[in-house]
Amino acid sequence: MKQSLFESRHQAQWQAFAEQLKQLEQGNAKAGDVADFPHQYRRLCQHLALAQERGYSSYLVDPLQQLALRGHQQLYRHRSQLGANLLSFVLADFPRLVR
Repeated sequence: MKQSLFESRHQAQWQAFAEQLKQLEQGNAKAGDVADFPHQYRRLCQHLALAQERGYSSYLVDPLQQLALRGHQQLYRHRSQLGANLLSFVLADFPRLVR
């Protein structure tokens, strides 16, 4: 398949994934909106692998790699409970200890 046909077929999916990533990175995403995020991430990785295997230009492969990297970071990020634990300590545990 030619690169231009591949791009035109999947460009809308990549843009939707990028928009979803932007919402996740900004913390504006709702649970219902990102329910299919892992599926879209796998599809993007498949498209990246196809583009690399077929030897498409770096103008296509590089942005796909950046999207895949950002998607990986969002999918596997460490969700720290530090803020919740600190708030719980200040509001509940510390007063209990003082009493």
